[in-house]
Amino acid sequence: GLWNLASLFSNLCLFVLMPFAFFFLESEGFAGLKKEGKMSRQNLV
Repeated sequence: GLWNLASLFSNLCLFVLMPFAFFFLESEGFAGLKKEGKMSRQNLV
């Protein structure tokens, strides 16, 4: 029904927009976020 279509569309939007949001955060580098991101990435690697 309508809810099925709505949930499918929202999930699609999530998966499509999430990488763009991630890259936006990385490129912008909000106060403190970029440093933490780099630290956590070094810890993961």
